[in-house]
Amino acid sequence: MIIMQPKHHNSASIAGKGGGGGGGIMNLSKLLATIALLLGAGALAWFAAPALPTPTAQAQTITDYDTNDNGLIDISNIAQLNAIRHDLDGNGVTAHADYATAFPDRETSATGTMGCPAGACTGYELTASLTFGATSTWAPINNFNTTLDGAGYTITGLNVSVTSDIDAGMFSYLGGSARIRDLGLVGASVTSTANSTQSNGILAASTAAGVVLTNVYASGGRITINDGSSGTNVGGLVGYLRGGIYASYAAAAVTLGALVPSTSYAGGLAGRCDGCAISTSHAAGAVTTPGDVTKGGLVGDVSGAAVITNSYCDTQATGQANCI
Repeated sequence: MIIMQPKHHNSASIAGKGGGGGGGIMNLSKLLATIALLLGAGALAWFAAPALPTPTAQAQTITDYDTNDNGLIDISNIAQLNAIRHDLDGNGVTAHADYATAFPDRETSATGTMGCPAGACTGYELTASLTFGATSTWAPINNFNTTLDGAGYTITGLNVSVTSDIDAGMFSYLGGSARIRDLGLVGASVTSTANSTQSNGILAASTAAGVVLTNVYASGGRITINDGSSGTNVGGLVGYLRGGIYASYAAAAVTLGALVPSTSYAGGLAGRCDGCAISTSHAAGAVTTPGDVTKGGLVGDVSGAAVITNSYCDTQATGQANCI
């Protein structure tokens, strides 16, 4: 292509030499327009800003709450322990807001609930020892009916204070499928001033037949009951036991106040054993009651087809001449 020169020789060049009128100077936009006309419309693409990458969508964070794939949901803090009251069969399926807060970003599909293999969660396990704050209180969990594996960890400073007619303990009632093992309750305090409670215990107020407690203990705590209406069963570990206790112990003070009627039962390990089984277990906490309450260093009362083997009480520590 031939570029024709202007006919007027004394006109300013493209660059211009200054001093002349502005009409003889070509600015940058005109320069680019001229280049485009000469080289084609595609020339300006050279000067275009580079395209920004398209943002990619971020995948939702999913937390695995069964890190060892044994079917038990991991518990690593007090909030998660408290949340189990909203999932009493331990399958991780519940819409309760407190559960969602305690276990954020949990996986809820039918094939992998909470991270359990094939969605088959069957209970809970501690992954750390837990300690309650000095002013914390605990509401008893009723009808817990699955596994709680302490995995050798402890729960310290559990504080239960009942003023209404609720059986007092970490659990007020354990259903027949409950399995609690390898768990220590240290320095627990359970008190009740209700008008009428049937049973009270540091771990559980009462249990159904079929419950199995293995390698569970209550150490350094106390249970104090002042029930002035009807008889109650009070134990350092379980108040009314129908089920089995194995390789376990209680070294917690059991105290019944003056208002507790004579129809009550108190024991260092269990208040009343109704058709229960106790094996390789013992009690070593003081048992203090009004004089007419039926009591024992290990068990306050035995009924039904109860079987107690290889178990004992420390008569000096319990203050009771008889274990049963």
